[in-house]
Amino acid sequence: MKKSVRFAGICLIALAVLDLIWFGATKSYLNSDVFFKKINNEKLQFSATDGYSPWPGYFLFQDFTFRGLSKESTYEVKAKTVSFRFNVLNLARHHVSINGLNANDVTISVVDSPENAAIQKDTEKNKKDKKAGDKDKDESADQDKDGKKKELWVTEFSGAEFDNVKEVALGKWVWTGKASLNASFTTDNHKHFAIERFEADSTDLAVVNSAVKFVTISQANIKIGLDEISLDNKDWKTILPKIDSDWKIKGKLDRVESLEPYTKNLDWFALTGSPLTMDGDFGIKDGKFKNDSHLKFAAETLHIDLLNQTIYGPATFEWNVKKTNHVELKFGEYTLNKGRDGSGKGFALVLDTPDKRIVPDWKDWDAHVFIPPTVLHRVQFLQQYIPASLPLILEKGEGTLQGELHASSAIERSKGLLELKIKNLQAVYKKDLRFVGSAVSKMKITRLDPKKGYVDLADTGIDITNLSFLDKKDWKGSLHLTNTHVKFNKPNELKSDVDLKGDNLQPVLAFLVKDKSFPQFLMKAFDLKNPKVDFKIIATEHTFYVRDFEAKAGDLSMKGWFDKKVQNAKARFLVEYAGLAGGYGFDDDKSQWNISNAREWFAGEQKTSL
Repeated sequence: MKKSVRFAGICLIALAVLDLIWFGATKSYLNSDVFFKKINNEKLQFSATDGYSPWPGYFLFQDFTFRGLSKESTYEVKAKTVSFRFNVLNLARHHVSINGLNANDVTISVVDSPENAAIQKDTEKNKKDKKAGDKDKDESADQDKDGKKKELWVTEFSGAEFDNVKEVALGKWVWTGKASLNASFTTDNHKHFAIERFEADSTDLAVVNSAVKFVTISQANIKIGLDEISLDNKDWKTILPKIDSDWKIKGKLDRVESLEPYTKNLDWFALTGSPLTMDGDFGIKDGKFKNDSHLKFAAETLHIDLLNQTIYGPATFEWNVKKTNHVELKFGEYTLNKGRDGSGKGFALVLDTPDKRIVPDWKDWDAHVFIPPTVLHRVQFLQQYIPASLPLILEKGEGTLQGELHASSAIERSKGLLELKIKNLQAVYKKDLRFVGSAVSKMKITRLDPKKGYVDLADTGIDITNLSFLDKKDWKGSLHLTNTHVKFNKPNELKSDVDLKGDNLQPVLAFLVKDKSFPQFLMKAFDLKNPKVDFKIIATEHTFYVRDFEAKAGDLSMKGWFDKKVQNAKARFLVEYAGLAGGYGFDDDKSQWNISNAREWFAGEQKTSL
């Protein structure tokens, strides 16, 4: 028994002595210039202030720095301490197995190498010449200098743990904060790379791009798997389908513009405003968001640019992925164009696309816009929808707007219904003809294309009351517009068939030619009650046409046309009353009458329209 104990003691002492010898030898060697010169080369550089191995197969380093250089990038990893287990036996099967890698106080950076930056500045011709000249000199990923196929060496990192990761820099993107990583991954000398498992927990993480903060993450859990890829592959379109990841995240989106890549193809819609709080989880697989992905955002002040108007106020929006990529945006109290033009409560936008890819192309989408009763403080903002050739200036007015719109990439699916009420309206036509009154308009939308900026209306009714013009007061009537086409993006257009009914024809005559040029007896004739008027109106940026004008009131009838191009105006009318006929026309400011053969004159003049 004593001999066994003594033998065991001798063995332990021998092992301790051997371990001390091993420790001393490795500490001396791992901190020597010989070691660093042996392992360092032009592409791989390693340094540490203190390295040793307490027992065979286990190594520790202090102030660790690893740098890898390639034509494309410079990779650098720094850590206060690094330790790992190294399985020597696996070298026999060309595997470098590093187990239990542990690093503390870590920073990681991947930036363009100086050589790559120089290449990027070359012209396309220089790039081709450079590639052609270097083709015979460069080694391929799987061949040595003699052109023989390289033996495959695989490097495995199993159970790698990074504690207190302080910074990760990828090009212009920088992540700073506190994070812990646990990962297992492999790479080889043929430039293949795969992640078997990656999990990160982080707090107080800031994401910066080009010195501008985009995201602040208070809490996050990230899990990532990556099928094998080539490190030479820089095309994210082929890399993304190989990623399988799950994210749980809570924090703040410092810049709403971060969402621009997801909405840039919706050029009729834009988001700006204050930072957004965010909370939720999502997954990515095969380059698409997983079902049941969900994030909720909230902003103190969010403004969206929609159909040339800005909605501004506190808002929330939720993003969900189920059958579609689904977004619901809701405002509390909001203002129209920063409060200058209107205000309301409860504006909402719902947006769907079946495209679940991380960055959808939005070729197929549907949008629903819900407009609650919105108080219009002034109606002058509607001026932008009036073509410049129509010399009507909105000076004053207030009212309400409400309704619902459905827009879609399939234009035939779009529709909507809007109601606009205006009171105390003051407008000036042709600089000196003033209209004052009120109106109620109901618009039935049949087609809406926000991208091209136009809307078609099947039926629009406008009831007009208390209209005053010249010395006339309290005129009442209605406009009925059909087959209406409005282009609300510049240059504006308006085309419509118009049916007008009212107390008399005088405002129509005033609108067309300003009654100064008509004798009083004709104006009295136009005072006949309950007239019916039909015409087509076409207004663009530089032209204004009235076609197929027909008016009837009792024994009075009138037909004609009106053209205006830039500064030139021309009109011809045939007036018939109690069997008599008279022709009237003007070219710019010159008037002409025809009494003797008015009908023949008018028929001939119809061919001379501008």
